[in-house]
Amino acid sequence: MSHSDSELDRALMDRVGGANVVAAIRRACVALRVETGMQYLPIRLSVLARHLGATIRYGDDVLHGNEEAALKLVNNRIVLCVSRAKFENYRTRARARFSIAHEIGHLILFKLLGPTVLESSDANRRAYQRTERLCDVAASHLLMPRSDLSSALRAREFTHRGVNEIRGIFDVSAAALFKAVADLVPDGCVLEWRYFRRHPAEEQTWRVLNTYTASRPTRLASWMPFGCTLKHIEGFSSPNTLSPDRPEGRTKLTLSLGNSWATKDAVVCVWPLNGNSSQRALLSLPQRPVSRIVQDPSHGRLMMIVGKVGRVDFRQFGVE
Repeated sequence: MSHSDSELDRALMDRVGGANVVAAIRRACVALRVETGMQYLPIRLSVLARHLGATIRYGDDVLHGNEEAALKLVNNRIVLCVSRAKFENYRTRARARFSIAHEIGHLILFKLLGPTVLESSDANRRAYQRTERLCDVAASHLLMPRSDLSSALRAREFTHRGVNEIRGIFDVSAAALFKAVADLVPDGCVLEWRYFRRHPAEEQTWRVLNTYTASRPTRLASWMPFGCTLKHIEGFSSPNTLSPDRPEGRTKLTLSLGNSWATKDAVVCVWPLNGNSSQRALLSLPQRPVSRIVQDPSHGRLMMIVGKVGRVDFRQFGVE
């Protein structure tokens, strides 16, 4: 951690309290909701932005590239510019809302720390990336207050239908939701598996497609990187034994990766995908070459919520 990283963390923790910087930004998000009286879902981000002194402007004329939202200084006033095209498109709306919440994270830091946050984030590339990640954490907590998320999960099973209902409640993307869910389990992560191969010479089997880690992942591997197979898990039988759309609990699974291993409890379930046994589909994987990655949709989607042994509340995810 660089010197500027440490200064930013300490300044934020000194201002709002908390055992670590993630806890501190969470407190700041809760305080903002209380100040604005924003207790209903989905969270109205425009109310939060205006409370922090930003003017909202919808339009695409001042944004660049694929930006969904950005902060601009116009006539000495802070303007939160939002892409109208992406905000009003149901396919991109959830991602646009996360981008808006991310920019509100910057406003929170600026309100609490003033120019200090600008100086720290501009110190070097690592400091900039750290500030961006902290604003991502702020966006997650603004959109999905963890107490509300926990209540929503308890009222539903962790199934394809249940997750879609929760996404509607908070108006968020699946990826944002899974990362927030990881925060609810000690040493948590959410593993998404699909039946695919990465290149023609590789066997087609269950592999990790995405790993969604908690805001503060532990050093011990409670996660698995892209491409790992079920061979890296001891104590878990084939997903074919799972009933569709019904989560089940598993205890003391061993996750191994090279010389590292960890024993975890998990909630597992299989979700259907549109397709049949003869169908093949290219996976859409941002930031990865996709032209040679092929999946078999007939196997569906295996989801796995992984947490610390003895501390995963199975009932929270609809497991009796």
